[in-house]
Amino acid sequence: MTENKPAAKKVAAKRPARPRRNGPAPLPVEQHRARGNPSKKKLPDAPAEAAIPQVTETPEPPRPLGTEGRALWDRAWKAGRRWLSADGDADILLLLCEAMDERAALRKVVLDEGDWRQRSALRALEKQVIDKLQLLGFTPSDRGRLGVAEVQQKSELDQYRERTRGSA
Repeated sequence: MTENKPAAKKVAAKRPARPRRNGPAPLPVEQHRARGNPSKKKLPDAPAEAAIPQVTETPEPPRPLGTEGRALWDRAWKAGRRWLSADGDADILLLLCEAMDERAALRKVVLDEGDWRQRSALRALEKQVIDKLQLLGFTPSDRGRLGVAEVQQKSELDQYRERTRGSA
């Protein structure tokens, strides 16, 4: 014979009270510095910028890569020569290239069979690829954040000059 015991009451743990902030969240120090410190508040000393040694030639990947991965490896080192570090970024780039090889194989399976689970896995893998591209600064907004490029629209005058130079 089993006894029916009343269910134990769950006691919600109280979260520590957070101080409430009025107004917008504080800006990072780097943004204050970039804006010229408009609030004139005292900022910590700027860290000395570490010079990233520029890669002169494409390093060999530490592990073998497939066709898609190797092509991306070469393109990435060529395009990111100004900001990629062979010491710090090679591992992330290697993971990105391996994910591209996996994506190529999975995409072939999805196109041949078309199972929804495989398609879902492909989309998740593509999201991981985009995240790694962002980490390495290969999207326009991330290049701007890193300060290595700025997207600029051509004015009508610039477009006109290009057209007239091409026809002359």
